[in-house]
Amino acid sequence: MENISENKFFFAVKALIFCGDKFLIIKRSEKARGDSLLWDFPGGRLEFSEKPLEALKREIFEETGIKNIEILYPINLWKFLKNTQTQVIGATYLCKTKENEVYLSEEHSDYAWISKNEISGYNICEGIVNDMNKWNWDKIYSDLEIKIDDFSSDIVIKKDL
Repeated sequence: MENISENKFFFAVKALIFCGDKFLIIKRSEKARGDSLLWDFPGGRLEFSEKPLEALKREIFEETGIKNIEILYPINLWKFLKNTQTQVIGATYLCKTKENEVYLSEEHSDYAWISKNEISGYNICEGIVNDMNKWNWDKIYSDLEIKIDDFSSDIVIKKDL
């Protein structure tokens, strides 16, 4: 029988941050915890007694240096097993900012402001890409008041980067 007391779970938050019609992705460095060298959204785990939106603002600032952020609403709830005894549960929030200068932490080596149609050029975690294909991009762009011609094409994973 499995020892339940050894099982752990964490709650994490991520941010889909738009500046104009582009959103921010950041590349994990070799120093990052987890899947190093993959592109991801800014975010991380909640600290003990921290509220999710406080954690999101803290993580955005720690990883990108962006201070002025407007958090609109959660667009996705997700989970994954980190190993056989650790589960991560999380929420991705739609955010916007007018700050396009990014100052990366040592956990990240690069950043890009991209459109949905450019995502296939980046090595992003397969689970994130699968989630992005389920999002209501028409609503996201409408809520941000962005006029984009092609909302409908699926995102393709590029694995050879």
